[in-house]
Amino acid sequence: MRTKAKVSADAEVVCVQLMLGLVLPLPVTLFIAHNLYSITLLSHPSLTLSLISVIHCPIVLLLYGRLRNNRKHCSYLKAVGRGLLGLPIG
Repeated sequence: MRTKAKVSADAEVVCVQLMLGLVLPLPVTLFIAHNLYSITLLSHPSLTLSLISVIHCPIVLLLYGRLRNNRKHCSYLKAVGRGLLGLPIG
């Protein structure tokens, strides 16, 4: 039987996945690229993809820092630091 804390943690993971995939980074980044810098993914793909990385990475690090497994032994800053170390690898 699942505990209430496990169910709420699973719901939080689903909410973070929906925010990262549908709502926040990609549409906002493409809007910024098109309206502020006048570039599109077809005209300047490397600039647009680097802009997506610059905007998307901090959002991912901060949100997944909240979803660390053992909150007693792993601080929020340690989880964010671990995510920063994993960026070049992933």
